[in-house]
Amino acid sequence: MIRGETVYVSLLTTGEADRLGNPERTYAKPVAVDNVVVVPATANDQSVQRPDGITVTYTLHFPRGYSSALRGAKVTVRGDEFYVSGSPAPYTESNVRGAWTMPVEVGRHDG
Repeated sequence: MIRGETVYVSLLTTGEADRLGNPERTYAKPVAVDNVVVVPATANDQSVQRPDGITVTYTLHFPRGYSSALRGAKVTVRGDEFYVSGSPAPYTESNVRGAWTMPVEVGRHDG
C-alpha cells in the first residue's frame, strides 16, 4: 500500500520593493500538507534544467483536493528545503482513480 508523508509548503508572496523597484521574494508561513507521496527523481529528471534554474530532486504527488497555486513556492521535504519547478497543475480528476492528482517537481537552485 502506498502511504504519503507530511511536507511543509511556503507559498510565494510579494514583498516590499527593493532599491531598484523590484518586489522582493517573501514566503508565507509554512503549512503542513499530509499524504504527499515523495518520489526520488530519475537520472533523466536530474539532467535537465527546469525553469528558474532548478535541478529536479523529487517529484511530489499531492493529494486529491489540494488547490493552492504552487508556482515559486518552497517545500520542506524530510527536513530539507526545495523550490517548486514551473507552475504545477492537477490532472483531470475524473481521469485519476487514486488519491494523488497533482505531480509537483521540486529541486534546489544551484548557483
